[in-house]
Amino acid sequence: MQVNHELCFHVSENATIQQFEPRTDATGKPVVWAIDARHLANYLLPRECPRICVRVEHASQLESIPSFLARVGHTIVVETAWAHAIAQAELTVYAFSRRQFSVVDANAGYLQATETVEPLSAERLRNLPAQLAERGSVLRFAESLWPIHDWVSTSALEFSCIRMRNASARGAF
Repeated sequence: MQVNHELCFHVSENATIQQFEPRTDATGKPVVWAIDARHLANYLLPRECPRICVRVEHASQLESIPSFLARVGHTIVVETAWAHAIAQAELTVYAFSRRQFSVVDANAGYLQATETVEPLSAERLRNLPAQLAERGSVLRFAESLWPIHDWVSTSALEFSCIRMRNASARGAF
């Protein structure tokens, strides 16, 4: 899939949003959040689903990573308990012109707008595992995310740990 760097995206379980109004973020600033095309796959799961996203850029990195992630590319690991919710989920990907947004964190792909924005398009997604595969991402399941979290947080790989507050408790398995 070709990445369009002129666009950024917002993923929602709500399929009826006509415009995005700024909402107050953790710092008290009203903003509309978006994600860049490179990191979009990290958000193609139910909003509350905990996940660890890992990107292996070069074959030279393969020696230092567990075989569970041993491939060049993008892997998303979720807890097995979320498999049914993922299979049933439907999401809408809203596309925006990047010109309306400023980069907040290029490494994570986060962008913000401070004004109301209207999407250029909206695409409803079903069968999220197939959507991820189509975008070149591998979806893996694990009983617990914590061993992967602990390993990846000390690695030199590009990674993102999302919604870990919803992960099963440490030692639960």
